[in-house]
Amino acid sequence: MWRVLAWDPAYALESPPLEGEVQAAFRPLEEPWAPIGEKAASWPLLHFVDGRERVEALLSDGQRLVLLGSLAVGAVAWREGRMRLGEVWVRRYAVGAEEAFRLGALSYEPLPLEGPADPQALLKGLQEERARLEAELARGLQGGVVVVDGPLRMARPRSLGYIKAHWARYLPEKEQGLLRELKPGERTPAFLLRRGGREVASWYLRLPLSGAYPPGAGLLRVEAPLEGFQEMAELSLSLFPALASHPAKDPRAPQNLLPTGGLERELGRRMGSREVVGRQIARFLGGGA
Repeated sequence: MWRVLAWDPAYALESPPLEGEVQAAFRPLEEPWAPIGEKAASWPLLHFVDGRERVEALLSDGQRLVLLGSLAVGAVAWREGRMRLGEVWVRRYAVGAEEAFRLGALSYEPLPLEGPADPQALLKGLQEERARLEAELARGLQGGVVVVDGPLRMARPRSLGYIKAHWARYLPEKEQGLLRELKPGERTPAFLLRRGGREVASWYLRLPLSGAYPPGAGLLRVEAPLEGFQEMAELSLSLFPALASHPAKDPRAPQNLLPTGGLERELGRRMGSREVVGRQIARFLGGGA
């Protein structure tokens, strides 16, 4: 018989999630290694893609663990200052389960895992499914440039991925020093990045800032396909500073872009109330320590 365990998903990760493997060799794609300022760039149709995940319960039957979680991924189109909501997918998964879980009105699709189903592996499985869904949605978008919150995981021309947190280090000590010199609206030259058997172009960009801030504040790492990366790099210098959020409206400012912040709020609304879902799960399965 399944019962709900008292568990905080924040404890599932022993270390912060990495962006990818740290590469052994550094290869610049542009020279010299010096700050690059904004150039005039017109904005095409833009598709912003993002997703949200939510752990809703950790279950045990005395032998197995299953994680119940929700995912929501979606896209917004941005053209001439106007946003239009596109597709939104909301899915519920029983990670580590071989069969579906139906708890009243709630239905969780099975998402089997290979290997031991400990809480860390279950949470990683939910995160990997979110990344897969985001890439699938992005591949189906027509025209324009796709902007993804996170690393690029799909082979699509004219696309940008932006990374807000910097757990992995990709630059040697000498080149790393340039990050401290970047002024708002400047970027580093692009360099080659290898991850998961694929190669992309990457660079760092400084967003506008206000008030006192630590050295890493306002810094994005951006990725683009190797083919045509110069066009994407120029667009990023025009695009990201203009759409940076403000601390008065978003605690993750300036890195959380305005279209992404709006999309995240809509995704949260589509996922429904965490409290209501938790009560429904407890009603069917009960709780425990």
